[in-house]
Amino acid sequence: MQVLATTAGGDGVRSVPIHCQTEPDVPEAPTDVKALVMGNAAILVSWRPPAQPNGIITQYTVYSKAEGAETETKTQKVPHYQMSFEATELEKNKPYEFWVTASTTIGEGQQSKSIVAMPSDQVPAKIASFDDTFTATFKEDAKMPCLAVGAPQPEITWKIKGVEFSANDRMRVLPDGSLLIKSVNRQDAGDYSCHAENSIAKDSITHKLIVLAPPQSPHVTLSATTTDALTVKLKPHEGDTAPLHGYTLHYKPEFGEWETSEVSVDSQKHNIEGLLCGSRYQVYATGFNNIGAGEASDILNTRTKGQKPKLPEKPRFIEVSSNSVSLHFKAWKDGGCPMSHFVVESKKRDQIEWNQISNNVKPDNNYVVLDLEPATWYNLRITAHNSAGFTVAEYDFATLTVTGGTIAPSRDLPELSAEDTIRIILSNLNLVVPVVAALLVIIIAIIVICILRSKGNHHKGIYADH
Repeated sequence: MQVLATTAGGDGVRSVPIHCQTEPDVPEAPTDVKALVMGNAAILVSWRPPAQPNGIITQYTVYSKAEGAETETKTQKVPHYQMSFEATELEKNKPYEFWVTASTTIGEGQQSKSIVAMPSDQVPAKIASFDDTFTATFKEDAKMPCLAVGAPQPEITWKIKGVEFSANDRMRVLPDGSLLIKSVNRQDAGDYSCHAENSIAKDSITHKLIVLAPPQSPHVTLSATTTDALTVKLKPHEGDTAPLHGYTLHYKPEFGEWETSEVSVDSQKHNIEGLLCGSRYQVYATGFNNIGAGEASDILNTRTKGQKPKLPEKPRFIEVSSNSVSLHFKAWKDGGCPMSHFVVESKKRDQIEWNQISNNVKPDNNYVVLDLEPATWYNLRITAHNSAGFTVAEYDFATLTVTGGTIAPSRDLPELSAEDTIRIILSNLNLVVPVVAALLVIIIAIIVICILRSKGNHHKGIYADH
């Protein structure tokens, strides 16, 4: 119990809770009493606990007497955990009356309804257990009773959700007819019927098994994004039966570590704040209840708003003098994510290796590259960083002359690729074809002259021999 005070301004703070319990009382009567013939001298009496125990049941008392006789009523005390009693040494073909009471520490409660049975050699198959609902915790064992009597001994069979049961590694029928299920899971929930049959009669009962399991995977969807936060919508799985207590939200940047956040079960939406701008994130959720943490949802791949830095226009960024160049970093656009730093590199145009000038230039400053040679062409490479990534930009510029003048643009001939060479040839076939034809004629003429001269020398050698 808790107490709070209320004013015109609203409710105050609740007091520290206190726990109390009403005094016990005598219990109500046991329910659903059965009396089943076991033979010519024995009857099995079974019952269910009182609907209102009014305290902790300490014992049961079974009363019996021969019907229609002035015989003394017999009593038998039974432990609180036992729901049946076998009355023996009875007379054959004589009716007997039975009733049961329950007791608490206060005293004995009301008696149940009376039931009459008569010992006999003919014992029809009957089930002493009652239809019941059993609640099992996920991964624990469950046992559902099916205590049967009969002569001849009845055959016990079980059906699971209407399908006849066959024993396996997790389920088996015990010698007393009970069905044992090891390490129950969600799929085990449902109706289980026990059937007892002998040559005289048959009987059946149906149990319902409820499995209290951790929550199944919740649904996680993206509701909104900003540059530093994600809003996700959480929805429990439709198949959950146990009350959900809350969620655990798991999230991480693409190359970071997982972080968690607890979310109330009443919160349909949750903001994940303090995130990196323009960065990819993975998000998933698990539910939890009094059984434990449940299955993980599918991973949601998303990103915060924001982009990599964007290149500025060269005239706004670079200011050249004869022996230095000034860089105005405020000209860069941050893409929605604040700049972290810049890396500055430079080299003369005819050099291969870059020289790093600085690897940590702050974005709110101007930066001057000194000690440059006048009237010289240079290459400049800038790498701009923010939380969304980096952007590389290359610029070329020429320092001014010592008098402040500019130099002529570079006239370096560009290197032609193979495709460019072929394109030039094909576009000038009217010049290329005559040149190639003339070259072929000259080559053929040279070959013919060489052959003729070779034959002439051969004939001269023959005449000389004669």
